[in-house]
Formats: sequence, C-alpha cells, structure tokens
Amino acid sequence: YHSAQHYFMQVVRRGPANRYFKHALPKLVAIARFTGDNSELMRIVHRIPPEEYPRQAKNHLYYLMGVRLYERDELSDARRYFGQISTRSELYLRSKYFEGVIFNQQGRLRSAVQAFRDVIRDADGVELENERAIQEVSDLTDLSLLNVARVYYGIQRFDESSRYYSMVPRDSTYW
Repeated sequence: YHSAQHYFMQVVRRGPANRYFKHALPKLVAIARFTGDNSELMRIVHRIPPEEYPRQAKNHLYYLMGVRLYERDELSDARRYFGQISTRSELYLRSKYFEGVIFNQQGRLRSAVQAFRDVIRDADGVELENERAIQEVSDLTDLSLLNVARVYYGIQRFDESSRYYSMVPRDSTYW
C-alpha cells in the first residue's frame, strides 16, 4: 500500500489540473482508510480546493480539513468543515464530537450539549464492521457522556451532571 500511496501522492500533488487527479485522490483516501494512516493526506489536504473533492472522498477530506483547522485553533472554520460531513459517513460521529468540543471551547454550551447528545443518540444506529470501529464508537459515546456531565457540572446543574456521569459504563476506559 505504501508504494501505491507514493505514486498516487505524486499525481495529487500536481493538483486538479492533472487529468488523473480525480482518479488518484479517492484511491489515496481509500488507502488511508484501510491503513488508518492519514498523515500523507494531512500534508496536502489544505492545498486542494474543496470544490475539487471527488464525491467518494468528500467526507474524509472534509474531516481531515476540519482536524487540520482545529489543530491550528481556527475553530469556526473547522466546525464548518465538520458540519459538511454526511450523516451516513463513518466519520459522522467523530465530526459531531469535534463540533461539541468546539462549541464548548467557544462558550456555546447549549450547542455543545446538543452535539454531544447527537453522538450519544446516533451511536446506537451505527452498523460496525470490526472490533476497532466498535471500540471507537464506544469511546466516543463515553466521552460525549462525560462532556455533557462536565458542562452541566460547570453550570451547577448537579442532578443532570450526576445522571450523565452515571450513564458511563463501569467497564469503560473513562469510568
């Protein structure tokens, strides 16, 4: 996969003007998904205009661009990218979690709680293929519960806070 990734990256670096760009970028995203390594894509995602994202790679590239902007503390722009991810994408729950974190950092507590509740609610309907994905969704759910509890604790709604803290399973890493 590394060899293929290298050659696809050469094509993608040439930009959208290259006639193979629209074919190479989805392949590069597929390799990143398979290997779980987004480092190569993170190096170039900011150079690709969003209107050039191929349909089958859009969600992944929106997510990576959101992460990049979040890491650079450009929270509003990051949230805009996370908000464009489809509800059917495997990255949807992660993007909603990031939205909750961003809202919390911006002091928009109601929006943060709503985003975290969306993660908790939508996690039940996700069909998962492997153990790694199951664990990731479980962790996101537990972290969302904790974040809602922390928000309620911070605004001194202790009963609500206690209720959310008690929803974290005892076998959770975060319990």
